[in-house]
Amino acid sequence: RHAAHGRLSSARALARRTAGNSRQAADHLWLAGLLDAAQSQDEALVSYRRAVELEPNSGRAALGLLRALLAAGRREQADAELRRMAAAMPESEKASILGRAYQLFGDAQTAGSYFQLAVVARPSDAAALRDLAAHFLLAGDAKKDDEALQRLMSLPSPDNAAARNHIAWARRTRARLLAATGRYADYQAAVGLIEENQPSGGALRAEDLAVLASITLQRRDLRSLRHVIGHVERAQRERSLMGGEQLALARMYQRSGRWRDCE
Repeated sequence: RHAAHGRLSSARALARRTAGNSRQAADHLWLAGLLDAAQSQDEALVSYRRAVELEPNSGRAALGLLRALLAAGRREQADAELRRMAAAMPESEKASILGRAYQLFGDAQTAGSYFQLAVVARPSDAAALRDLAAHFLLAGDAKKDDEALQRLMSLPSPDNAAARNHIAWARRTRARLLAATGRYADYQAAVGLIEENQPSGGALRAEDLAVLASITLQRRDLRSLRHVIGHVERAQRERSLMGGEQLALARMYQRSGRWRDCE
């Protein structure tokens, strides 16, 4: 814990030096994020404001400032920033950005309307579809959430990593929902979705393994446990497992009777 605290302090010091008189909004956003993590709200607000001054049409900067204002209880200033955003954001991104903004205000209905507008304008945009699916998931609208997830998963394989990550997220999300039914056929379908995220010739990533282990540890059949143990052991051969992965593997060893491997 002390080592982690020291690394964060060093990172903040470096970010302060880098931001300094920088004319790059990204530098000030980096500093603002680190200050947020340290719960230095007033300093973070200064950095977010500077980022917005440098890039007034940046959704990332504006949403960061809006989040910080609301966290600080400055509702009137947040309202003013929302009005500025509505006028300043690029038309191609405005609906998505305003949807996220209204989410921060807790106005789910208006947020959903903007997310749907974004998908109408950009029906093949992975980020817009993810926003819409996440909105329906939070709203508890299973039917519309499933429709949005299916649309996202059915997109042609994209060239950019960000879009691929959105599709991978959709598979993980739907896998959790399928596994929650408790039916073995749905569990198998969930495993299949997660395995679609597996890189060619490589092991599953940590976030995929976490979902796979979680849904499998809710079951009692040895076949499923052994199959997922194989995935985790493959990852273990390629990299060091994180603490949560090690714990999940130990629990699966225990459930499958591999007591010596639990040690």
